[in-house]
Amino acid sequence: MKKRCLSILLFCAMLNAAFSQITDSMQRKYGDYSVYTGNTSINERDVNRAVIPLNSTTHFVSPDPIKYVDISSNDVHGDLPEKNIFRLKPDTSKVHPGSVFTVTIVTSSFITVYKLQVTNNTTSTDGDYVITLNPNNGLTINQADVLNRQQCFDLALKAFNKKRSIYNIKTKSYGLDFWINNIYSFGDYIMLDVGAKNNTKLQFGIDQIRFKVIDKHILNATISQDIEFKPYYALYPAEGAIIKNHWRNFYIFKKFTFPAEKLFEIQLDEVQYSGRKLDLKFEYNQLLKSESIY
Repeated sequence: MKKRCLSILLFCAMLNAAFSQITDSMQRKYGDYSVYTGNTSINERDVNRAVIPLNSTTHFVSPDPIKYVDISSNDVHGDLPEKNIFRLKPDTSKVHPGSVFTVTIVTSSFITVYKLQVTNNTTSTDGDYVITLNPNNGLTINQADVLNRQQCFDLALKAFNKKRSIYNIKTKSYGLDFWINNIYSFGDYIMLDVGAKNNTKLQFGIDQIRFKVIDKHILNATISQDIEFKPYYALYPAEGAIIKNHWRNFYIFKKFTFPAEKLFEIQLDEVQYSGRKLDLKFEYNQLLKSESIY
């Protein structure tokens, strides 16, 4: 009788363990520091660890926009003041030195988990504490056809060190030269290396730079069908920049095509009340000659 009861108890324990394993594999688990996405997980050994001050606000800075954040403790409050910044602050009336909680941060390209321990041993009592997220220390997701900001930055820096190879896409007006140094392609993306030079003593303040596909021959302005493109990434913000001598920037676009009767136009406008404007145009076959960069 005792042997039979023992066998039944052992069998139930095995069923319970099997059921728990199946249930755990179907969900994302943040409390025990494992994040499941299909068959891939962040294990305990891969969890990032940090010590944060009790009386300060902690900021997490991500290279990509943050999509979702989970905090394992209800006594810690957080928000997203910017798309790529998450900030949190423990409730000092409920959280004490030595307390430990977990933060899971999800971006479009990676998931990272932090196990945080609270301390009051800090040189700043009311300042900010910053943690910079490293995609290499997290679980990579959706990387097959999507570039993150860090990858865009790395590609732009790589292109920055290359010499100019295109000399037939250029224009000149108002004492300014405007040209394309190079056109690159990689995967589903195109990058334009754009440069300008101010040959006058009057500085050129950029109001905006626009990218459009326009008709080669406009018979009637009312039926013109211009299509404007927004860059996926720009190395430097152009608006508000001042061209005193040389200027250069890199723009990444999702790969696009346009017919032979169209042109791609880059329009560089000065701030208002001056009226200087430069238009740079090229045909689609220039894109077909783009150089690969990885």
